[in-house]
Amino acid sequence: MRISRGWRSCWRTRGEVALATLLCIWVPLSLRAQGGPARWEFAAHAQLSSAPAGWVQVREGAIEGRRLWFQRDLGVRHTHAYEIGAAYHLSGRTAFRLTVASDALDGRVTLPGDVLFNGATLAGGSRLVTRTDFPHFMRVTLAGERRLASIGSGGALTGTAGLTFVLLTFELQGTLAPGTAGRETKEDFVTQELPVPLVGLRLEYPLARRVSAVARVGGGALPWVNSLRNEGGTVMLKQSHLDLGIGLAYALTRSLQLDVGYSGTHFAQFERSHEDGNDIRLGEDAVRVGVVWRSVR
Repeated sequence: MRISRGWRSCWRTRGEVALATLLCIWVPLSLRAQGGPARWEFAAHAQLSSAPAGWVQVREGAIEGRRLWFQRDLGVRHTHAYEIGAAYHLSGRTAFRLTVASDALDGRVTLPGDVLFNGATLAGGSRLVTRTDFPHFMRVTLAGERRLASIGSGGALTGTAGLTFVLLTFELQGTLAPGTAGRETKEDFVTQELPVPLVGLRLEYPLARRVSAVARVGGGALPWVNSLRNEGGTVMLKQSHLDLGIGLAYALTRSLQLDVGYSGTHFAQFERSHEDGNDIRLGEDAVRVGVVWRSVR
């Protein structure tokens, strides 16, 4: 599946305009609701995962691509991800949060035999490199948060609801076999992508004067839906997300917080049309560390 530079440019422009419009509407309304200066929160996190689970499989027309397992077939032994986010608190109970994350799948392997991917035949005995990282694997999430209940002295249960959008172009670098039918060794999952609704819960509970336990769970899914795109016929899309986390938050100062803990993610996306059939599943168990800065008034 190929995407023209013109369509990429158009897609980016529309996305930037939509985001700018949202911010222009959101910030003034938030300031009015707050009745005073904004209360901001900024965060940066990194995570490292070993032994990622899952596979990628790409069909092109009648050529059924092979299911390539990340560890066994592509040599992806670990993944790493970076995430930045900003939140705006309308009040002590309600906030909006924008998060941008970038995941990286890097691996190297010598192919024991020929492999079919996206209509191309990659030669057995050659070196195959998986290089799917920034900016080819990103996730943007916009969510609203509402504190549902206070727990104990200083604890809180918070509900979240929003949308997430994945920008994925899976890329392999390898040697094409003689007589290969196709020559494309990457696949664009972005064109058929739709925003996926998410809901979640986050629990914070103080353990000591500066230390709190934090647990979170969230997820969402789309059943088989029309992606509103055509490629040899209507392209149908199915997608799911699951995010888990548990850890500790340590208040270094009134404004600065250190986070450390476990993060688990599951992502699955399927695309189906007469011309294409794309399937990717990725599961990660990771160590997560980061810092959070909050404005103090």
